[in-house]
Amino acid sequence: MTHAAFAAVDWGTTRFRAWLLDAAGNVVAERRSDEGMLALPRDRFGGISGLLQMRQPLVAPLAAGEKAGIMKVMRDNAALAEYPVVALEDVPVAGFLSRGWDTLKLLFQRKP
Repeated sequence: MTHAAFAAVDWGTTRFRAWLLDAAGNVVAERRSDEGMLALPRDRFGGISGLLQMRQPLVAPLAAGEKAGIMKVMRDNAALAEYPVVALEDVPVAGFLSRGWDTLKLLFQRKP
C-alpha cells in the first residue's frame, strides 16, 4: 500500500484539480472537477483572502521539502488556516555569473 506524503492543488477560476503524491513524487490519487472559484456562492465566502509570506531573500540552495514560506487563508483579517510552502525539488546554487547578477539585483531591490 502506498501512502500519500504531499497534496498538490490547482484551484483556478474555472477548474479544480488535486493530486495526492507519495514521497517520491508519484501520483497516488487524483481529483478533477469544474468547480473552480467562480462556481462558489459569493454570499458564503465574503471576506476570504490569501496571504503568501515568503522567506526574503529566497536564495539557493534549497533542498526538496525545505520550507520557503507560508500560505495563510484569512477571513476578515483573522487567520483560518496556515500551510507551509515548500520547494518541490532541489534548487542548486547558480553559476558564478548568475550569482553575481542576482547579487546586483538584490542590492538595488533592498529598501533603506
